[in-house]
Amino acid sequence: MNKKTKHILLVALGIISVALIIALVPYTYKFHMTKLSSDPSDWGSFGSYLGGVIGAVFASLSFVGLLVTVINQKQELKDNAKAQELQRFEGTFYSLLSMHNTSLSELKARYENNNHFLHNLNTVLDPKNSPKEALEEAQNQILNDIELSQYFRILYQVLKFVCKSNTHNQNRQFSLCYISSKETLTDDEKMYASLVRSFVPVPFLPVLAINCIPSYSGLNNLPLFHALIERYEFLEHLRADKLPDNLRTWAILDGYSYSFGKNTYTKEKCKDIVQHFQSQYDEHLTEGSYLHTYCWNNPY
Repeated sequence: MNKKTKHILLVALGIISVALIIALVPYTYKFHMTKLSSDPSDWGSFGSYLGGVIGAVFASLSFVGLLVTVINQKQELKDNAKAQELQRFEGTFYSLLSMHNTSLSELKARYENNNHFLHNLNTVLDPKNSPKEALEEAQNQILNDIELSQYFRILYQVLKFVCKSNTHNQNRQFSLCYISSKETLTDDEKMYASLVRSFVPVPFLPVLAINCIPSYSGLNNLPLFHALIERYEFLEHLRADKLPDNLRTWAILDGYSYSFGKNTYTKEKCKDIVQHFQSQYDEHLTEGSYLHTYCWNNPY
């Protein structure tokens, strides 16, 4: 019995008590029944009077009881519908997560040697390159890596499903405006996204970060994927201290605002990057990015 039903029953008992008082007090006052009568006709009259008053009250309470039953059944149907919706969501979610983990396992098996993009990420680029050129070069390498690109597409679909199909998103919204609003993010949605994040190896995060930065050339135009990374603070465990002081790292720090969450390494890496490039690329900073905010708060 829920609180609402208990409240209704207490109100009903209160109504019965008040009805009895209302029925007895006027009758006693009018007919001065200070003593119990021994005349059967008096009792008959009293019974008719009491039955007329109390009968109407009980008829009303019967109707109230019917309403309570209908309300409870309606609530049970809602609860069952929510439970079924959650069950369907989790069934699809864990299927997608399994597909993600399978793709990731195949990718990790191939990356056991050092002849791959993760290894090449640590190559210091020619400082004559601009940040835009460095980003385009890195994204080209990712696009040319079929298995890596396929893995990122699967990861995108999993995060898209979490955002669009979670039980709190009743209208199935998935616009850039919706994703960018943290006010629409619920604890349950973030829990599922964090579960996905827990399977992504930390060394893969820099590559994911570079992949999802929207390119002005349209080379890797993924604003929705980028917004999802921001929404779920997907780069919170990125080991920025392990990244080289090159333009790819510059692009990562300049490409995101909220994705690093409570990461304790990014601030120090911003300091290293600023010292390394000595304001050489300040005109390329993205307003509101993590690196831009750092430079604003720590002027030369």
